Order: sequence, then structure tokens, then C-alpha cells
Amino acid sequence: MSLSCPKCGKEMKDLNIEGVDLDFCSCGGVWMDKDEFAYYAELHVDVPQLDEVKKKARETSHSCPRCKKNLQEMHFAVGPDLLIDRCPGCSGLWFDKLELVKAENIGASLVSPGSRINMVMKELKSKGYTLLKWD
Repeated sequence: MSLSCPKCGKEMKDLNIEGVDLDFCSCGGVWMDKDEFAYYAELHVDVPQLDEVKKKARETSHSCPRCKKNLQEMHFAVGPDLLIDRCPGCSGLWFDKLELVKAENIGASLVSPGSRINMVMKELKSKGYTLLKWD
């Protein structure tokens, strides 16, 4: 099922990048369903510090391409000056042009390399891989 862009209304195109199905619009925006950004950026959650940034979220007039609820504009994380749109219904995320790269960079700065390695190891174990230890 193709989705319509919440910003310009055009039909978005599906593209699989690194195992994640993303919906791209010709206006440069990207829609990601719940947990897709976390998987793509190797984070624990889609929006770091969600409870904190939700306190200052504001409703927009743009509708979610999945469930049609109005998106909420909020900071991606506490501190960084990046506003993204999130659906309060299905928890999908909308990134305007170039915001995805900014969010990925911010996310990488918030996660320690050790915790990222642990997350990857957990993901591999969940897929049935046996992890070997080196001495």
C-alpha cells in the first residue's frame, strides 16, 4: 500500500535500506514506521528521551500517512535543535529533507560504542547466531 506524504500530499515510494522499508517522498521527506528508525540507526528507541520531549510537543495540521491522526512536532532529543514529526497514534516518524541524517548523527552521539555493540550482539542472538568469545 503506497502512502501519501504528510507534507506535500504526493505518493511516496518504498525503498529498503539496510533491512528497513522506508517511504520516501520527492520533496525529500522520509516516513519511518514505529521502531524502524531505532533499527536503522542502531538505537534502543526511535526517539531518545521521548517522555521529556513529548512534554513540549505541539500538534500540527499534517496527518499521519498510516493512521491519519495529526502529527506532533517535537525535538528529536533533549538539547539538540532538531524538530521532527511523530504520530501519537502509531508512533511513526516523519523526517523532513535532511533531518534523517541529522537525527542519525545525534542518535550516534547519545549512544556509547559499548552499548551499541551489546545491542548488535543481542540482535544477532535473537536471530539464532551463536556468538564466540575471544581470549
